[in-house]
Amino acid sequence: MAKRWFALLGLSLVLMMTFIRCGEKNGAEDKPVLTVSTPPQKYLLEQIVGEKFVVNSLLSPGTNPENYDPSMNHLIGMQNSKAYLRMGNIGFEAAALSKINDNFPDLKIYNTSAGVPLIRGTHGHHHGHQEMDVDPHVWTSVKNAKIIAENMYKAMVEIDSSNKDYYQKRYEALRQDLELVDDSITRLLAPIKGETFLVWHPSLTYMARDYGLNQMSVEYEGKEATADHLKHIIDDAKAVSPKVFFYQKEYDSRQAELISKEIGTSLTPVNLMNYEWKQEMYNIANTLASKRDN
Repeated sequence: MAKRWFALLGLSLVLMMTFIRCGEKNGAEDKPVLTVSTPPQKYLLEQIVGEKFVVNSLLSPGTNPENYDPSMNHLIGMQNSKAYLRMGNIGFEAAALSKINDNFPDLKIYNTSAGVPLIRGTHGHHHGHQEMDVDPHVWTSVKNAKIIAENMYKAMVEIDSSNKDYYQKRYEALRQDLELVDDSITRLLAPIKGETFLVWHPSLTYMARDYGLNQMSVEYEGKEATADHLKHIIDDAKAVSPKVFFYQKEYDSRQAELISKEIGTSLTPVNLMNYEWKQEMYNIANTLASKRDN
């Protein structure tokens, strides 16, 4: 009887230790969640929050934000989020915010592009949203990214004030890194200041502004160019001889190849939803700089 009792006691202790270990493991993995709109935001926010939070992005790499319509299935993860850090002017966010306010009225929402000098008139008034007159691609500017990162840092101090020192240290490291990236790209593009590059979708307006370049776009209001517009684009492009033509695979268009061949440009893909945001900025700058002598 005694042996059986000791055996049961031993089994109980083993089970208890197993439950404790499982509890410790689950506790370590059960991190609080934050939600952002885009992968580049996810990259920037993760530099600040480190291991303290899991960051989820509504858009996945390769998704076209222009025709993305968030359903409740996409937004269901919001119920576990501490906050939603929106980009600020992307069209789908208006629809998302309406659903979020209805279903998660207590969720904290932050506009991470607050204070960014916005550019208007590149996208027209489509999708029925007046705000679509604003160029939404604010993250394609390293200078804007500095403002976005500061807004993220301030949001984190409000969301989780007990870890302010942790966030401040990581934010300061990110800010210095962004300064280095900006300085590097400024030097890289200085020799081609004033030159024109071609884009299919008007998505690099802020980068062009930052470094004194001219962006000429083909598509307008989410549509392919008409025959007349196409002829004007080709004629205008030939007059300034752009050496680079950027296009996004999400906007896969045979017109891009046609124009590229007609004016003799190098057709180069860009991925503005790339999580590796810093590398993408360097890729774009290096492409522009490498064509200057060709």
